[in-house]
Amino acid sequence: KKLYQVDEAFGPFLQCYLLQNKIVDGLVFVAAESYMRGQDKMGELYLGQALERNGSHAGAMEMKQVILNEEGNGQDNARHASESPIESRSNTLKKNAWKFKRLKEIRDGHDAQKDGFWNKFTENKDTDMAASLSTNDINEKSPEDIYNIATVHFNTKNLPYASKLFELSCQKSNNKLSVACTNAVYLRTNVCDWGYQGKGFEKDMKIIEEVTKAELKMFRSVQNDGSEEVKRLSGIGYNSNNEEEVIQWQRSTSVHPHMMLGYPLDNEHAILKRYAAESMASLDELRARADDDGTIKYRPKDLPYKVDDMRNKFIKKHQEQQTKKDGYITPIIKVGFVACSFNSKAVLYLSHDMFRFFDPSVVEIHVFSTGPPDHPRFIRGVMRGVDWRQRVIDTVDYFHDVREYQSDHI
Repeated sequence: KKLYQVDEAFGPFLQCYLLQNKIVDGLVFVAAESYMRGQDKMGELYLGQALERNGSHAGAMEMKQVILNEEGNGQDNARHASESPIESRSNTLKKNAWKFKRLKEIRDGHDAQKDGFWNKFTENKDTDMAASLSTNDINEKSPEDIYNIATVHFNTKNLPYASKLFELSCQKSNNKLSVACTNAVYLRTNVCDWGYQGKGFEKDMKIIEEVTKAELKMFRSVQNDGSEEVKRLSGIGYNSNNEEEVIQWQRSTSVHPHMMLGYPLDNEHAILKRYAAESMASLDELRARADDDGTIKYRPKDLPYKVDDMRNKFIKKHQEQQTKKDGYITPIIKVGFVACSFNSKAVLYLSHDMFRFFDPSVVEIHVFSTGPPDHPRFIRGVMRGVDWRQRVIDTVDYFHDVREYQSDHI
């Protein structure tokens, strides 16, 4: 069964080249692959498109010569006509083998080193970065200005150019503008541009490690002061297990937690992923409690949860409700539902009754309602006394009305 057309597979493949402004290279690759598979018409199509876009492309011109030449056409064809079938077959095989070899070399770019094709992918590419961008006087700008320009290109999805600009900003700041350095790494990861044979990947991971470790020392501190005022200003850094210990972040790490999750750090540096998340969450929690005038409000009285108290409560309830099946203890699973429409809305009409069917010995249901209940007059007049929200409240284990909380806090 045919699952997809060849063109459907080549489309996304060519988009990778397009994003790096190397579409002709991609067309040459596909043309070579097509010829090698014996799909000459397809090869001719893509080779023609490559030459149409760039008639002087070295790989495309060489492939055209290989296809037209076929190890000599004119006199060789006359000589082959007088050969025996065995000799003719042997020469044909040799000719095809030579053609296949040359196409493979063109496809893999072996001969491209002659015109310096790989130079821009080597580890020395950073030295001439400024020269390649000087046409727009970009090199005269400050690292911060270059960073802002890079951000504009990033937002418009011009990732290859944004990557170069972030890298230039990083270099001009002597690696002090760390967010530019880490953004350059992130964009190189997006376009898989790690240089020749991917040698730049390990270097990029080292940048992530070193930047995060340096920021950990600069921006994270632990204070032994459990006063209410310090707790109020500490974000989520207040340790409920040790009420005298408070963790504070001056700013979040340059590497965003979502980016950090995708980086394959070794076991020694995996803890950096936790610190990146801690820095972001700590400051986000503070913003969730900030008024318009910048004042940081106190947390609700039941936050933060005391870990030991919550653990003991869970163990006690688990012991009370645990069931035994075939000698195994079935644990309670906590499931949460968050929505703003726990009132007379179409979704709740379809779903309000499902909560009755969860096995309470296995599942503990928590509902977090961010929206208001229906007006009593609406319930009496329009709904004729039927309150879907109250049905949910009567059915689930815990119904949390969190209208007063900001989304980040929830």
